[in-house]
Parts: sequence; C-alpha cells; structure tokens
Amino acid sequence: MQGQHQEHRETRAFIAIDIPQEVKERLRELLASSGIESLRPVHEDNMHLTLLFIGNLDPALLEKARSIVSELRGKSFRVSLKGLGTFSRSHPRVVFARVGEGVEQLKALHSALHSEVKAIGVELEGREYTPHLTVSRLGHLPRNQLAQLTKFLDDKADLEIGSFLCSAIKLKSSIIGGERAVHGDLAVAELSP
Repeated sequence: MQGQHQEHRETRAFIAIDIPQEVKERLRELLASSGIESLRPVHEDNMHLTLLFIGNLDPALLEKARSIVSELRGKSFRVSLKGLGTFSRSHPRVVFARVGEGVEQLKALHSALHSEVKAIGVELEGREYTPHLTVSRLGHLPRNQLAQLTKFLDDKADLEIGSFLCSAIKLKSSIIGGERAVHGDLAVAELSP
C-alpha cells in the first residue's frame, strides 16, 4: 500500500543550470568578506541558476516535464556573473549575483521552456524573468547592517565574479524540510559544443 501512495505524491520541480564549484567558492569567499551577520548564504549544493520554477507536479505531469527537458536541444554558451545586487534596497530579502554574458540565451531558454511546460497544463507564474543567481537570504536587518549591505553591494556592483560554460540544463526536484531544501536531478539535457 505504501508504494502505491508514494506513486501518487507530487514532486516540487524546477529547471536550472548548475554552477561550477570554483564559482561557488568565489561567492562563498565574497559573502564571508562582507562581515554582515544577517546574511544566510545559500548552501553550495543548492546554488543554481533557475530557468523556470514549475512547482508541484503529479507523476503524469512530471513525466511530461522530464520529456521536455530530455528532448531539449541547443548549443552550449558562456554565462558570466558580474556584481551583486538585491531586488529591494530598502527591504532586501535576497542577495544575488547578476548575470552578464548569457542573459539573452537564458531569457530565450526561459521563454521556450515556459511555453512548453504551460502547454502540458501547468500553471506558471507570469512575472518577468530576470536571470540571476541567489547567493544569500537575509534575516531581519538592523539599520546599521542595512547601511553596511548597501555599501557592500555598491562596492561589488561591477565585480567580475566568474564565468562558465553552460553545457547542461536540468529538471530538478526540491524536497523542503530540515535545515535546507534538498535538490536532486530528474532529467538532463546535454547541450552541444
């Protein structure tokens, strides 16, 4: 009986690009140098560049999403990360690395994947896609730390963080619980050189 119950559980899914270890290490060092106590860096195992958040999928839709990603074709491309930012200077909730090179390719992939996933019957968010890499979440920031964060972000606005070749796109699962979410790979599209 338990096996049958498991079969019908929904899977929280998203499509993303993994980040190379050397870029993750550079980001970890950069955040550590900030001295801001309220920064809660994203665990290195969960650091990825999201192309499309899908949400909870039943087994049938999950299989269709796997097919979409597995059948994806395209050429690999360079992605560079340049500068740090936040979506709100007055009430920041996350710190992210900005995407420099590769923005247009990421937007095109997002658009194509959004259309294909929507076509299989999944309701998706309608907000504009802004390619970025979330590197830290923020707790409540006292006023002095907000000023410190603003200065830190201004100082790092044009910093060349790193670049890498995007050669694979993955459908990933996310299991929420414990201290952090646990992500797993469900399907992979290898991009041609």
